[in-house]
Amino acid sequence: MNHNFDSLSKEIKKLEFGKDIIKKALSDVEVKDVNRLEFELGDEVTTYSILESNGNETTVIISTENCSDLGRKSREYLAGLDAGIIDNGGIPMDLKKTYIIFLSKNDPFNQGRSKYVFRPRSDEDKSIVLPWGPVIVVMTYDELKKN
Repeated sequence: MNHNFDSLSKEIKKLEFGKDIIKKALSDVEVKDVNRLEFELGDEVTTYSILESNGNETTVIISTENCSDLGRKSREYLAGLDAGIIDNGGIPMDLKKTYIIFLSKNDPFNQGRSKYVFRPRSDEDKSIVLPWGPVIVVMTYDELKKN
């Protein structure tokens, strides 16, 4: 990978690079097709639509913004998607499952990991996962550079 972290916000707008990030971050999702959406949520944020091999369509948001406040940023991105759906004549419930991928220079939680995945699940039974999102992935630049 011939990129540095500071150039990622421009690079993630390129479809092939976006596909690479999505496949690396969502390693448990079988991605059949990826399309870049023209809907923008900020200079350091790019949105994609993916078609999974099971036929599900999902939205992917890739962000290189500072991920010190994941909750607030995630809610901001989802609100922006809702507003875009409303502006195009839809209703917010039309929002598909959403993955939000935060790319970070280093481990924001200082746990020695290069990737974290957060899902809405039941405390009582971890096998029960809500079918709507968002699923939030935080991945370090070092993890992204791995082949």
